[in-house]
Amino acid sequence: MKGKKKIWLIPLVLLIIAVPVLFILKKDKNSGPVTFDTALVKPGSVANTISATGTVEPLDKVDVGTQVSGVVEKIYVDYNSTVKKGQLLAELDKTTLKASLQSAMVNLNSTKIEYDFVVKKQQRIALLFQKNMVSQEEFDQATYEVQRSKANVEKAETEVQRAKLNLSYATIYSPIDGTVLSRSVDEGQTVAASLNAPTLFTIARDLARMAVNAAVDEADIGQVKQNQRVIFTVDAFPGEEFHGKVSQVRLEPTVTSNVVTYTVTILAENNELKLLPGMTATITVFVKEVQNVLTIPSRALRFQPDADLLQKLHGQFSKGNKEKMPRQSFAPGENGVGSADSSNKVFSGERRREPQDGGKRDGRFRENADPAQQKDIKRVWVKNGDLIRPVRIKTGISDATTVEVIEGLKEGDEVILSVNDPNKKTFGQKNQGPTSVNPFMPQRSGGRGRMR
Repeated sequence: MKGKKKIWLIPLVLLIIAVPVLFILKKDKNSGPVTFDTALVKPGSVANTISATGTVEPLDKVDVGTQVSGVVEKIYVDYNSTVKKGQLLAELDKTTLKASLQSAMVNLNSTKIEYDFVVKKQQRIALLFQKNMVSQEEFDQATYEVQRSKANVEKAETEVQRAKLNLSYATIYSPIDGTVLSRSVDEGQTVAASLNAPTLFTIARDLARMAVNAAVDEADIGQVKQNQRVIFTVDAFPGEEFHGKVSQVRLEPTVTSNVVTYTVTILAENNELKLLPGMTATITVFVKEVQNVLTIPSRALRFQPDADLLQKLHGQFSKGNKEKMPRQSFAPGENGVGSADSSNKVFSGERRREPQDGGKRDGRFRENADPAQQKDIKRVWVKNGDLIRPVRIKTGISDATTVEVIEGLKEGDEVILSVNDPNKKTFGQKNQGPTSVNPFMPQRSGGRGRMR
């Protein structure tokens, strides 16, 4: 009986010993050091951009038509034909036009014969008038007939010139050097010239230089200026970027469904002739751009440790540096951020100096400086070994991920992006505002809103 009691006591004793040991091991496991995700200050490029869509078009495009009606007799070019200025493109049937020219020439000869007759008649009457053998009325009548006949001759000459010009219109020549984009007629087809000349061909001057006409929203158009750098892509060549520059910002608005846009023209080289007229382009305009400047991730500006994290870091540093750690007091600083009187401690607050250079010295800026100068002043936390400290910096332009640093940091500085706590308790980001409360969960009464 006693042996059985001893057998049961052994597991009980082991259990009693194991529970504290497991608790201690678990506590040690969850009490690891706090670590940080950091990034180095390094040179880079930052750009502000706007995006839009547009259509690729030839830089110069000409519609070739005809000013006379007739039947297309011959076509000498086709789609994609390369043509030179003055090259013959097509001919219309000239039968009717030649007949009109012949008729005009016959009429001209008739008027000239009549003119010669009335001139001689007027000369005879003038001689008789000098001898008082004819009246003044007869002399005036002869003079009038000469002048009218002369006008008829000039009119007939004009009709001949018009008939010759119409005949020349039946031969279609290229007005520019370029490439035939479209052909709108076939041989044997009748074209009728009225108020608007019918288009026979469309010719692009030079496909080695193209224009992209993009529709930019009215909210962005104020940032677009001439000669700004542009990159764009087309669906035909995914992953390939084409480069150009803003050539023109047109003042005429386009309103579609109450949306106002403005046309921006971008010039681009097309030496490989990959860009074709009518392609849809997605453009990116670099409205502001700096290169080879110091940059940091924009996440660094959002990192803000709270008092709990600084207190934990203070204890962590003190435990590992008992002999080196000078005596110091910790007190929550401004906005709950810890502060201390020396930068060689775990953390240091922002030094309050009275600089003589308009609110800045050694990369640190006064909070009571000119508000206009404080516009681009931000704060980041810098890690130096086991130490962290806040630093005020002056920033420039930024994009979605990167910020330009003008003053306050140097290349190689290590800025903090986020904190990793093994206790899985959220540290390092101060509460930015009121949080939502679940009305179905029991609420804790009293206190300062923080769990003890």
